[in-house]
Amino acid sequence: MKEYNVIITGAGSVMGQSIYKALANSKHSENINVIYLNSLETCAGFEFANTIHNQFNSHSNVICPFASDDNYIPFIKSLIKEHRVDIIYPGTQHELDVLSLLNDELNIVACPDNIT
Repeated sequence: MKEYNVIITGAGSVMGQSIYKALANSKHSENINVIYLNSLETCAGFEFANTIHNQFNSHSNVICPFASDDNYIPFIKSLIKEHRVDIIYPGTQHELDVLSLLNDELNIVACPDNIT
């Protein structure tokens, strides 16, 4: 069965935690490689992810720039290329706005096109 490489942004947010909990409870969780992103190293989401990661094929925690930072989109694009990402789930509203613009180009973000 195909493996899926997934980014979940805002790992410490309520929305981010809901996304990876939903994926962890899906029938495809064993085929999912998850990259959890957060802008702060001390987020509760990384701890939560570490407790449920065994339901996924693999996982990693990555610190990323804030969505308002000029380096955010290049950083996301480098992760997409390096890990052959299939889909990105935005876990915060401010990332949703920025990633919707990226979706116009890449069509792998789970959000409406250009919502800003």
